Amino acid sequence: MSIRSPTVLYLMAVGTLGCHSQLPPLDEDLIAGLGEPYRANRDHPYGFPNPTAPAEIAEYAFMVGSFSCRLEDKKFRDGDWIPAREGNATWRAQYVMNGHGILDEFRDEWGSKNVNVRVYSEETERWYVHWTTVSPTTGAVFEARDIDGAMVMESEQETASGFAYIQRISFKDMTNDQYFWTSEVVYENGDSVVIGTIHCVRDDP
Repeated sequence: MSIRSPTVLYLMAVGTLGCHSQLPPLDEDLIAGLGEPYRANRDHPYGFPNPTAPAEIAEYAFMVGSFSCRLEDKKFRDGDWIPAREGNATWRAQYVMNGHGILDEFRDEWGSKNVNVRVYSEETERWYVHWTTVSPTTGAVFEARDIDGAMVMESEQETASGFAYIQRISFKDMTNDQYFWTSEVVYENGDSVVIGTIHCVRDDP
């Protein structure tokens, strides 16, 4: 059983974001007219959770802000996963949809750019994480939930060669100052292998 595209697997694993690009100026009168006081603005660049949003929005509050990160990943070669790269990245998240969702951006030093939009459904009691990236342009939808204090995302995937697997991404050991991220490939027999890790430390107070 071979996997042709470990790079795509890793990009899907890094389904998460963070760049320090400056937010454009916002027209405060326009925002007020739209009835969106909880979105990002000049004084509060990450916005606020809306009081009418599901209480579960607090589950991803740990990642709101700007973070500097260190990552390691693996590639699939000759039937095995082997260490591939170590490097730096940035991750930035803010409240969107007038405080009902979270948008995050991830960039690494090799030019990968990833964006996620995270929205919680009270009907299914799941988070839906819509991930996209460029070079190559692709995307996926993950379902996520809190499992024993970790935020765990999963999505069924298949490579061009027909290899089916589950992509599992977990945020663990989250505090106000840092968090840890892992990406796993889960095989049909239940075995799994970690193909990427990221440790992020908050830049802003």
